[in-house]
Amino acid sequence: MSLLATLQSYQAPALLLLTIFGPSLLPRLLRLFRRDPNPRPPSRPPRKPLSSTVKLILALHTAWSIYSLLFPPYNIFSTHSLPILAPNDLVRAKVLGQPRTTGTTSPATTSETLTLTEHLLSRLANLDTRYLYARFGHQPLLECLWCQNINDYLLVSIPSIVLPYAVRAVILGVLGWTVVGGEQAGTRANRWRSTTGWILVTAGTAEVGAKYLWSVRAVEGDCVHLASVIHIIRTTFLLLLPIIYTYLPLPSANPLRSLLPALSNTHSTLRLTSLARAAVSRTPALRRIWSIAGEEGAEQAALAREDGHVRSAARALGLEAPEVRENAGRWIEEGWRGM
Repeated sequence: MSLLATLQSYQAPALLLLTIFGPSLLPRLLRLFRRDPNPRPPSRPPRKPLSSTVKLILALHTAWSIYSLLFPPYNIFSTHSLPILAPNDLVRAKVLGQPRTTGTTSPATTSETLTLTEHLLSRLANLDTRYLYARFGHQPLLECLWCQNINDYLLVSIPSIVLPYAVRAVILGVLGWTVVGGEQAGTRANRWRSTTGWILVTAGTAEVGAKYLWSVRAVEGDCVHLASVIHIIRTTFLLLLPIIYTYLPLPSANPLRSLLPALSNTHSTLRLTSLARAAVSRTPALRRIWSIAGEEGAEQAALAREDGHVRSAARALGLEAPEVRENAGRWIEEGWRGM
């Protein structure tokens, strides 16, 4: 009895959930039980070679990404091989007294940037500022003079975070143009545009979250320079994304998709024919003419079936009744299996 009482207590919520989710779950369950044990692989259209414009875009994008990997943004500590806990006098001597290490980009040495660099070096005497430098990189801490905490630096660095993803979104959009990517570009864009867009949005959001939430602390005299690590990961990811997008599989050719307009026209024709017959049956004069036309049509059909030439032509075209029934049955079976 206790078990029955427990089940009755859950009866109302179960019925509510079944009423809400039942109509959407029932077709899926039916497809699961009716699934063909030996499904045939879907036929995919043959892949055409890439156009010269697509190859040029991919080559330029790859070259720029590799350049960004080989020459990462300037970082005081990683460029000069300094630990995060290095004395401020040593940091100042390395930055102002020695040329940059080969393999990194360096900011322009104008009077304005020298003034900003002096101000940055004075602020790097504070360890918390060094942690912010390792988190957000060189440019936000160099250029933002009003920033006081992590929220301010995050707000300033958001445009530089979003820019690479926006550029790649534009590149993927251009690759989806038929003029640029060829005949299959539109089909690929319709299939994968939203997926790649959400991938870019997710990656950008993850980068913002990592720079805001990741804990940067010194371990054994040094720490992880989060901005440099994220730059390598982001550049590698964005380098591969357009190449992967270009070689993504195209959607399989659905034979029923081309039949939908014909079936719709056939349905409309049958509907109009039914209405016309109903209108004819209500008028005696038209009903008499319709019956005479039907009798003449039946006589002509009987004569055609008895004509040897007509029967041989129908046999040659495969329009005999057994073959028509067999072909129709095969067509319906293949269509149902595809659905």
